[in-house]
Amino acid sequence: MKSGPTWTEEHRKQCEIRWVLTLSKPQRAAFYADVARHRGKEAAQLLMAEVSAEWGRRNRGRY
Repeated sequence: MKSGPTWTEEHRKQCEIRWVLTLSKPQRAAFYADVARHRGKEAAQLLMAEVSAEWGRRNRGRY
């Protein structure tokens, strides 16, 4: 992970992705539903894709 300012939207997004990775599958599903309700379906789909990509990088040792 890159080091940089912690007040940026990019940093917030990376923190959220790392946090979602700590959730159980049912907790993730509930969180994605909340995101879709509050931010819209596209935002939830984007978050799911970003979480999946991060999960894949971690499983291949590329984080």
